[in-house]
Amino acid sequence: IQMLDAIERKKKNFRLDTTFIQPRMSIPKEFMLCPLGHPDKFVRVVDNEFKVQSRDDIRSNFNDFFNKAKFTLWWTPEVNNMCRLRTAESAGQGQEGGLILNFTMQGAPTEGGQMCKKDAGCVLRANEDPRYSNIIAAASPFSPGAFRFEGAFWPGHYLSFRSPGTLCMAGLVDEVKDITDFYLVDYSA
Repeated sequence: IQMLDAIERKKKNFRLDTTFIQPRMSIPKEFMLCPLGHPDKFVRVVDNEFKVQSRDDIRSNFNDFFNKAKFTLWWTPEVNNMCRLRTAESAGQGQEGGLILNFTMQGAPTEGGQMCKKDAGCVLRANEDPRYSNIIAAASPFSPGAFRFEGAFWPGHYLSFRSPGTLCMAGLVDEVKDITDFYLVDYSA
């Protein structure tokens, strides 16, 4: 019901007051990303690529499916709510930052003084170049408990789900085809 209410608020452009929500305090330590409006789909890592899949999409047992859907955030000290999305599995392997979401953006955030509106794919790398891995976590304006992620050095570019199974960094967010809000399902719950 909460997800249906959020979809209705989004359709009516009714926004919640999120000024009191602190992502660092609200986001679980380990979580799964579930796009708003798609309770059966989860962001997963398959061969270092991000996919958005349901259990019906692939043949896998329960544990194998959800082990590829566990993530953590690595909070950076530079800016409030700036972080890097990484696989939960790599966070505990002694690698400095683990395997991190990188978006394959080309060029600069601005051209001729104007913000660029580009799309980029999302891949998993050990690369920690902040221009392509830092994101800002913010509470969803439509659904309590959901969050969205904006490119820290790419204002207006949001981590987005595009049906049927693509995760990208979208520059010109289309309210119909792009889902920018994700429920962070606590993996320990």
